[in-house]
Amino acid sequence: MKRIVRLTETDLTRIVKRVISEQLTREQALAKAQEMIKNGPKPTESGAKYCFTKEFLAQQILNQGAKNLGMYKIKSGDSESKIIDYTGTDQKLKPLNPRCEWGAKDIKANDVILFSKMPAY
Repeated sequence: MKRIVRLTETDLTRIVKRVISEQLTREQALAKAQEMIKNGPKPTESGAKYCFTKEFLAQQILNQGAKNLGMYKIKSGDSESKIIDYTGTDQKLKPLNPRCEWGAKDIKANDVILFSKMPAY
């Protein structure tokens, strides 16, 4: 059953202003990315790295929202399938981590990966 909702010009203006005010700017997304990196897991061993850049993380925050993203520090003995089980996704790991190669020998302990908490369809 479809409902018809009537909006006045004032109602529509108010809704548009609210949506615009809720959107993050690029600078805000970069600040949020910096905060997530500061408070999240760190690559601690020599040669370990973030599998994404701060700028890439900021773009993902703009696309998905910070609440829909997570970071995971790879543990010694983690396999690709174990990481997929933990993060709950497989389709989004590789595109979200462009600085890391994906394969059994390329996943390194102490690297930090980015994953999406949004369901894959």
